[in-house]
Amino acid sequence: MYNLHYSVKPCQNKPLQYKFDKRYQDAHLKALAKMKSTVDTTAPRTFQIINLNSKKDRIEKENLKRITQENNRLLKRMHEIQKHSIIGNENDQYLEKSLNEEQRLKEVKRVTQENKEIIKRLKNPKNSYNRAKWENDWMNTLTYMTNISKFTLYHQKSVSKKKNQLTEDEKWREKK
Repeated sequence: MYNLHYSVKPCQNKPLQYKFDKRYQDAHLKALAKMKSTVDTTAPRTFQIINLNSKKDRIEKENLKRITQENNRLLKRMHEIQKHSIIGNENDQYLEKSLNEEQRLKEVKRVTQENKEIIKRLKNPKNSYNRAKWENDWMNTLTYMTNISKFTLYHQKSVSKKKNQLTEDEKWREKK
């Protein structure tokens, strides 16, 4: 009897496995017995012919008819134009001209001018940094800080150190 039984959840102990499967099967059968039957209580389907809105459909048909007539008229015009070739214009040469050609040329000129200026700046590099001016500005800043602050001792020391360094730097530059 145990050899014919196939379990969903395998187990090493066959009698225990049979017991577990029997319990799951009984629980499933009880759940099925407790289930209530369901009846479809929704409204029956209505046919489209009952819900037709004749005025809306009539207007839509008129619009479609008008659109198809206009399309046919345009198609006939295009066919007539294609059928009749233009007489006497075979020798005329039409030059294609761009509408924004002038704008593009102005843009190209502007870009080339900017490129020339950039190349000129790259070829003639000048140092825009002035160390002496920076040091002088820093000295002025330190002086302002000593004038403003409550504890002037620290700033005065740094100002005096900077002044000494500047004089040494100036001496060194003079030696060169």
